[in-house]
Amino acid sequence: MGINMLIYWFFALTQTLSGLQLMQISFWVELTYSSWAVGQFFDSHRISNYVKAFFACILGMFTFTALAIIVGILIYGLAK
Repeated sequence: MGINMLIYWFFALTQTLSGLQLMQISFWVELTYSSWAVGQFFDSHRISNYVKAFFACILGMFTFTALAIIVGILIYGLAK
């Protein structure tokens, strides 16, 4: 996760300094890196492990986003 944050930081800094829209690219770079890293962790000789790692990363992103939205809605509902 630390490397992923560094990837986002690099692209955000580059976008701020250059004015180019690079944050869309950073998502794909981060997803590619995460899939590669998780695939390397399990077994680097099988392509299927990289595909599984890709879907695991996607599932993790969706789960995190859904939980963040649910917690936000709950906090908003309790504060009202």
